[in-house]
Amino acid sequence: MKWEEVSDSIRKYTCLSTNPVAITLFKGREDIRNLATLKYVGRRTNICQMIPIVRYSKDANAIYTFRENIACVWGAACLGLIRTPERFLDGSIYLDFVKDKEAALKLQQSVVTLGKEGKKYEVIMCAPLKATPVEPQVIVVYVSPAQALRLIIASAYHTGESVEASTVGQASVCSSIAKAILTNKPNLEIPCTGDRVFGYVQENEMIFSFPAEFAEQLVEGLKATEHSAHYPYHPYLEKFIVMPNIRWETSQEDLNL
Repeated sequence: MKWEEVSDSIRKYTCLSTNPVAITLFKGREDIRNLATLKYVGRRTNICQMIPIVRYSKDANAIYTFRENIACVWGAACLGLIRTPERFLDGSIYLDFVKDKEAALKLQQSVVTLGKEGKKYEVIMCAPLKATPVEPQVIVVYVSPAQALRLIIASAYHTGESVEASTVGQASVCSSIAKAILTNKPNLEIPCTGDRVFGYVQENEMIFSFPAEFAEQLVEGLKATEHSAHYPYHPYLEKFIVMPNIRWETSQEDLNL
C-alpha cells in the first residue's frame, strides 16, 4: 500500500486541513531500532497529545514513546500498554462521571480495551500517514461532521454496511483505535474531554478511525462516490426542488403504494 497516496486521497476528497495519522503498536522495544527519522517523546504524555504533534506536523517525522510514559490509564489500557486495572474492569474509575456503581460498570463495558488479557505492547508510534515508516495498524482522521459523512458514504460503497458510532464520551480516540483493531472495521467517535484538554481538538471535530486493511476499500469508495457525494456540499435553495438524480425523486408510483 502506498500510504502517501492514501493520505493524499483522503485529504483531496474530504478537503482535510490536517494529516491523517498512522498508529502502530509494537510488542518489543527492539522492533523500532532500525526505523529511521523517529523522534522519541521522553516526557509524560498521552496518546491524544501525541496525535496532534504529527497531525499538524509540516515535516515527515514519526514520533514514539514507551508505555511507561503514558500518563492516562484509559489510553494505556485501551491500547494494551498495560494490563487493564481492576478499577477499570469493575467500573469504579467512572464513578466521577455516573450516578452509581451499576451505571459505572455499564459505561465501562462500552469502552474497548486491548489489555483485558494482559499487557500486549511496549511502544506506540504515531506518524503522518503520508510518511509512516511501517505498515500501520490503524489510521485516525479528525473530521467535521460533513467530512465524516463523506467518509461514511465512501465506507458503505462496497458492502452497504453502516459505520458504527457508539460512544460514551470516555477514552474516545484510544477506544476507537482499539475498536478498529478488534473489529477490523471503521468507526466514528465523539472526542472525549482528554482529547480537548490534551489534544487541541476543536469543538466541531469528530474521530474517524479505520484499520489499515480498509484503506484501499475506503479510497475506492471515495473515488467512486465523488460524483454523487462531492464535498464540500453546496446548498440548493430554489423554491422548486429538482433532485440531482431521477431515481432519487418521489415518483407518482411511489405515492400510489
